[in-house]
Amino acid sequence: MARVVVAEDNNSLLRMLDNVLTAVGHEVIASDEAIDGAGRAGKPIDLLCANVAMMGMSGAVLADRLRVRHPQMKVLLINPEESRYAIVDRPDPNSAYCLMGKPFTVFQLVAKIDEMLRSVSSPAAAPVAPS
Repeated sequence: MARVVVAEDNNSLLRMLDNVLTAVGHEVIASDEAIDGAGRAGKPIDLLCANVAMMGMSGAVLADRLRVRHPQMKVLLINPEESRYAIVDRPDPNSAYCLMGKPFTVFQLVAKIDEMLRSVSSPAAAPVAPS
């Protein structure tokens, strides 16, 4: 189906995301370090699923770095508190960026990723932390 990079510093959540996305047919590159995930992603990436706040690099910074080489890549950022971050200048529902707050079910995750992969990306600004 799709090539997905998962960057999550919570090892149990990382394993769950890897197992679920592999089970539904995606090729998954899973890493508990954002920098490692970025370095291992040489082929085209369809979607990045990353924690907003990780050690070493935020999910938004990782997304910015990867989108330089993979401009078509969709970005699903996972955050424990959805309301703490905003997607700025999001022009339409087909934005390449999406934020998903924890907790979520496996079904919600798979549905959100499927929805994002089916949509046509529009240019979008990266998520930013509030001032």
